[in-house]
Amino acid sequence: MPGYYDLHCHILFGVDDGAQTPEDSITMLQLEYVCGVRTVYLTPHCRRNMFDCPPEQLREHFLQLKKLAAARFPDLELRLGCELYANMDLLQQLREERCLTMDGTGFVLLEFPLYAQKKYMIERCQALLHGGYSPIIAHAERYRAIRRDPDLLQTLADMGVYIQMNAGSIIGKEGLLWKWFCKKAMERGLLHFVGSDAHDTDQRKPDLQKCALYLEKTMGAAYRDQIMILNPQEILEGSV
Repeated sequence: MPGYYDLHCHILFGVDDGAQTPEDSITMLQLEYVCGVRTVYLTPHCRRNMFDCPPEQLREHFLQLKKLAAARFPDLELRLGCELYANMDLLQQLREERCLTMDGTGFVLLEFPLYAQKKYMIERCQALLHGGYSPIIAHAERYRAIRRDPDLLQTLADMGVYIQMNAGSIIGKEGLLWKWFCKKAMERGLLHFVGSDAHDTDQRKPDLQKCALYLEKTMGAAYRDQIMILNPQEILEGSV
Protein backbone atom coordinates (compact mmCIF):
# COMPACT_ATOMS: atom_id res chain seq x y z
CA MET A 1 0.00 0.00 0.00
CA PRO A 2 1.39 3.47 -0.89
CA GLY A 3 2.18 5.96 1.85
CA TYR A 4 -0.19 8.39 3.49
CA TYR A 5 -1.15 11.83 2.20
CA ASP A 6 -1.00 15.03 4.25
CA LEU A 7 -3.56 17.38 2.70
CA HIS A 8 -2.90 20.42 4.89
CA CYS A 9 0.32 21.70 6.42
CA HIS A 10 2.48 24.79 6.80
CA ILE A 11 5.83 23.26 5.99
CA LEU A 12 6.82 25.60 3.14
CA PHE A 13 9.43 27.90 4.65
CA GLY A 14 9.37 31.67 4.94
CA VAL A 15 5.86 32.38 3.66
CA ASP A 16 3.49 32.31 6.65
CA ASP A 17 3.41 31.39 10.36
CA GLY A 18 4.73 27.89 9.73
CA ALA A 19 8.29 26.84 8.92
CA GLN A 20 10.62 29.83 8.78
CA THR A 21 13.78 28.36 7.23
CA PRO A 22 14.62 25.58 4.76
CA GLU A 23 16.09 23.69 7.71
CA ASP A 24 12.75 23.92 9.53
CA SER A 25 10.99 22.54 6.46
CA ILE A 26 13.37 19.61 6.09
CA THR A 27 13.04 18.72 9.77
CA MET A 28 9.26 18.73 9.45
CA LEU A 29 9.41 16.63 6.29
CA GLN A 30 11.59 14.15 8.17
CA LEU A 31 8.81 13.83 10.75
CA GLU A 32 6.26 13.35 7.98
CA TYR A 33 8.40 10.64 6.41
CA VAL A 34 8.80 8.75 9.67
CA CYS A 35 5.00 8.88 10.08
CA GLY A 36 4.60 7.02 6.78
CA VAL A 37 3.58 10.04 4.72
CA ARG A 38 4.75 9.95 1.12
CA THR A 39 2.73 12.80 -0.42
CA VAL A 40 2.59 16.24 1.18
CA TYR A 41 0.42 19.11 0.01
CA LEU A 42 2.16 22.28 1.14
CA THR A 43 -0.66 24.73 1.88
CA PRO A 44 0.59 28.09 3.18
CA HIS A 45 -1.97 30.64 4.30
CA CYS A 46 -3.33 33.11 1.75
CA ARG A 47 -5.11 35.81 3.72
CA ARG A 48 -5.43 39.48 2.85
CA ASN A 49 -3.44 41.89 5.03
CA MET A 50 -1.91 39.02 6.98
CA PHE A 51 -0.37 36.46 4.62
CA ASP A 52 -0.03 38.11 1.21
CA CYS A 53 2.86 36.14 -0.24
CA PRO A 54 2.49 36.30 -4.06
CA PRO A 55 2.19 33.05 -6.03
CA GLU A 56 5.55 33.68 -7.71
CA GLN A 57 7.34 33.67 -4.36
CA LEU A 58 5.45 30.59 -3.22
CA ARG A 59 6.53 28.74 -6.33
CA GLU A 60 10.13 29.89 -5.88
CA HIS A 61 10.28 28.59 -2.30
CA PHE A 62 8.48 25.42 -3.35
CA LEU A 63 11.06 24.62 -6.02
CA GLN A 64 13.88 25.24 -3.56
CA LEU A 65 12.35 22.92 -1.00
CA LYS A 66 11.50 20.29 -3.58
CA LYS A 67 15.14 20.16 -4.63
CA LEU A 68 16.36 19.89 -1.04
CA ALA A 69 13.80 17.23 -0.20
CA ALA A 70 14.57 15.11 -3.26
CA ALA A 71 18.15 14.66 -2.07
CA ARG A 72 16.99 13.32 1.30
CA PHE A 73 13.64 11.67 0.61
CA PRO A 74 13.61 10.60 -3.05
CA ASP A 75 10.22 8.89 -2.76
CA LEU A 76 8.50 11.80 -1.01
CA GLU A 77 6.17 13.74 -3.31
CA LEU A 78 5.67 17.44 -2.63
CA ARG A 79 2.78 19.40 -4.10
CA LEU A 80 1.94 23.07 -3.81
CA GLY A 81 -1.39 24.53 -2.78
CA CYS A 82 -2.72 27.20 -0.42
CA GLU A 83 -5.07 27.52 2.50
CA LEU A 84 -7.33 30.24 1.16
CA TYR A 85 -9.21 32.49 3.56
CA ALA A 86 -12.82 32.91 2.51
CA ASN A 87 -13.82 36.38 1.32
CA MET A 88 -16.21 37.95 -1.15
CA ASP A 89 -13.51 38.35 -3.81
CA LEU A 90 -11.95 34.89 -3.64
CA LEU A 91 -13.43 33.66 -6.91
CA GLN A 92 -12.02 36.70 -8.71
CA GLN A 93 -8.63 36.15 -7.07
CA LEU A 94 -8.61 32.57 -8.31
CA ARG A 95 -9.60 33.56 -11.84
CA GLU A 96 -6.83 36.16 -11.91
CA GLU A 97 -4.36 33.57 -10.53
CA ARG A 98 -3.57 35.72 -7.49
CA CYS A 99 -3.83 32.64 -5.27
CA LEU A 100 -3.21 28.95 -5.78
CA THR A 101 -5.42 25.90 -6.00
CA MET A 102 -4.31 22.45 -4.87
CA ASP A 103 -1.51 21.44 -7.24
CA GLY A 104 -3.06 23.36 -10.12
CA THR A 105 -6.35 21.45 -9.97
CA GLY A 106 -9.83 22.84 -9.46
CA PHE A 107 -9.74 21.99 -5.75
CA VAL A 108 -9.28 24.75 -3.20
CA LEU A 109 -8.53 24.38 0.51
CA LEU A 110 -10.89 26.88 2.10
CA GLU A 111 -10.56 28.39 5.57
CA PHE A 112 -13.31 30.37 7.31
CA PRO A 113 -13.33 32.65 10.34
CA LEU A 114 -13.82 30.40 13.36
CA TYR A 115 -17.15 32.10 14.13
CA ALA A 116 -18.42 32.31 10.56
CA GLN A 117 -22.19 32.01 10.21
CA LYS A 118 -23.79 29.01 8.53
CA LYS A 119 -25.29 31.17 5.77
CA TYR A 120 -21.93 32.74 4.95
CA MET A 121 -20.20 29.35 4.73
CA ILE A 122 -22.82 27.99 2.39
CA GLU A 123 -22.80 31.12 0.21
CA ARG A 124 -19.02 31.16 -0.17
CA CYS A 125 -18.95 27.49 -1.07
CA GLN A 126 -21.77 27.95 -3.58
CA ALA A 127 -19.89 30.82 -5.23
CA LEU A 128 -16.82 28.65 -5.71
CA LEU A 129 -18.83 25.68 -6.96
CA HIS A 130 -20.70 27.85 -9.47
CA GLY A 131 -17.34 29.24 -10.56
CA GLY A 132 -16.06 25.76 -11.38
CA TYR A 133 -14.02 25.08 -8.24
CA SER A 134 -14.36 22.32 -5.66
CA PRO A 135 -13.96 23.55 -2.07
CA ILE A 136 -12.31 21.48 0.62
CA ILE A 137 -13.23 22.86 4.05
CA ALA A 138 -10.02 23.15 6.07
CA HIS A 139 -10.15 21.78 9.65
CA ALA A 140 -13.95 21.66 9.53
CA GLU A 141 -14.19 20.62 13.18
CA ARG A 142 -12.92 24.02 14.33
CA TYR A 143 -15.89 26.11 13.22
CA ARG A 144 -18.55 26.91 15.80
CA ALA A 145 -21.39 26.81 13.24
CA ILE A 146 -20.49 23.25 12.26
CA ARG A 147 -20.03 22.02 15.82
CA ARG A 148 -23.40 23.52 16.82
CA ASP A 149 -25.15 22.08 13.77
CA PRO A 150 -23.44 18.87 12.60
CA ASP A 151 -26.05 18.59 9.83
CA LEU A 152 -24.26 21.52 8.19
CA LEU A 153 -21.52 19.06 7.24
CA GLN A 154 -24.12 16.96 5.43
CA THR A 155 -25.50 20.04 3.70
CA LEU A 156 -22.03 21.02 2.48
CA ALA A 157 -21.18 17.49 1.37
CA ASP A 158 -24.46 17.21 -0.53
CA MET A 159 -23.51 20.42 -2.36
CA GLY A 160 -20.27 18.83 -3.53
CA VAL A 161 -17.98 20.25 -0.86
CA TYR A 162 -15.27 18.06 0.67
CA ILE A 163 -14.36 17.91 4.36
CA GLN A 164 -10.85 17.93 5.84
CA MET A 165 -10.18 17.50 9.55
CA ASN A 166 -6.95 17.80 11.50
CA ALA A 167 -5.18 14.71 12.76
CA GLY A 168 -4.70 16.27 16.18
CA SER A 169 -8.43 16.88 16.57
CA ILE A 170 -9.28 13.35 15.47
CA ILE A 171 -7.02 11.73 18.07
CA GLY A 172 -8.09 14.04 20.90
CA LYS A 173 -5.15 16.41 21.09
CA GLU A 174 -7.56 19.37 21.06
CA GLY A 175 -9.86 17.86 23.68
CA LEU A 176 -12.46 15.15 24.04
CA LEU A 177 -15.32 17.21 22.60
CA TRP A 178 -13.55 17.74 19.30
CA LYS A 179 -12.49 14.08 19.25
CA TRP A 180 -16.12 13.04 19.78
CA PHE A 181 -17.31 15.42 17.07
CA CYS A 182 -14.79 14.03 14.56
CA LYS A 183 -15.77 10.46 15.41
CA LYS A 184 -19.46 11.20 14.81
CA ALA A 185 -18.62 12.83 11.48
CA MET A 186 -16.59 9.79 10.43
CA GLU A 187 -19.43 7.45 11.37
CA ARG A 188 -21.73 9.49 9.10
CA GLY A 189 -19.27 9.34 6.20
CA LEU A 190 -18.56 13.07 6.43
CA LEU A 191 -14.78 13.03 6.42
CA HIS A 192 -12.88 12.97 3.14
CA PHE A 193 -9.32 14.04 3.96
CA VAL A 194 -6.94 14.32 6.92
CA GLY A 195 -4.26 16.96 7.33
CA SER A 196 -1.64 17.53 9.99
CA ASP A 197 -1.99 21.34 9.87
CA ALA A 198 1.61 21.20 11.08
CA HIS A 199 3.30 24.54 11.78
CA ASP A 200 6.49 23.56 13.60
CA THR A 201 8.46 20.70 15.15
CA ASP A 202 7.16 21.14 18.70
CA GLN A 203 3.58 22.04 19.63
CA ARG A 204 2.14 21.71 16.12
CA LYS A 205 4.27 19.03 14.53
CA PRO A 206 3.12 16.38 12.02
CA ASP A 207 1.28 13.55 13.77
CA LEU A 208 -0.33 11.49 11.03
CA GLN A 209 1.04 8.16 12.28
CA LYS A 210 -0.93 8.47 15.54
CA CYS A 211 -3.99 9.40 13.52
CA ALA A 212 -3.54 6.39 11.22
CA LEU A 213 -3.32 4.04 14.20
CA TYR A 214 -6.42 5.59 15.75
CA LEU A 215 -8.43 5.32 12.53
CA GLU A 216 -7.41 1.68 12.13
CA LYS A 217 -8.39 0.89 15.72
CA THR A 218 -11.74 2.67 15.68
CA MET A 219 -12.89 2.47 12.06
CA GLY A 220 -10.81 -0.33 10.55
CA ALA A 221 -7.79 -0.54 8.24
CA ALA A 222 -9.91 -0.18 5.09
CA TYR A 223 -11.37 3.10 6.34
CA ARG A 224 -7.92 4.40 7.31
CA ASP A 225 -6.60 3.67 3.84
CA GLN A 226 -9.66 5.20 2.19
CA ILE A 227 -9.29 8.49 4.03
CA MET A 228 -5.51 8.76 4.14
CA ILE A 229 -4.57 7.29 0.75
CA LEU A 230 -7.40 6.43 -1.64
CA ASN A 231 -9.54 9.55 -1.33
CA PRO A 232 -6.62 11.86 -2.19
CA GLN A 233 -5.75 9.61 -5.11
CA GLU A 234 -9.26 9.16 -6.44
CA ILE A 235 -10.64 12.65 -5.77
CA LEU A 236 -7.73 15.07 -6.08
CA GLU A 237 -5.71 13.11 -8.61
CA GLY A 238 -8.68 11.67 -10.45
CA SER A 239 -7.29 8.14 -10.52
CA VAL A 240 -8.83 4.88 -9.39
